[in-house]
Amino acid sequence: QGRSFINRFDANTYLYITRAIDGFDLAASHGGTLEKAFEPVRAETLVVGFTSDWLFPPEQNRDIVLALQRAGKRASY
Repeated sequence: QGRSFINRFDANTYLYITRAIDGFDLAASHGGTLEKAFEPVRAETLVVGFTSDWLFPPEQNRDIVLALQRAGKRASY
């Protein structure tokens, strides 16, 4: 898998992608709250997290569910 990855991605491109992911803040782009970001959501939402996920840890996934619920949406973790 490692060889396949390095054949598909340039190292510098990967750095830019990870920097963009690390700097993304959904709440900041919607008036400072996740609830406002989730206002347009119309679907029932299931959020799944994994304890081994260092980029999107379970506590952040739970925060998303709570924000969805505060916005009046049906969501579960």
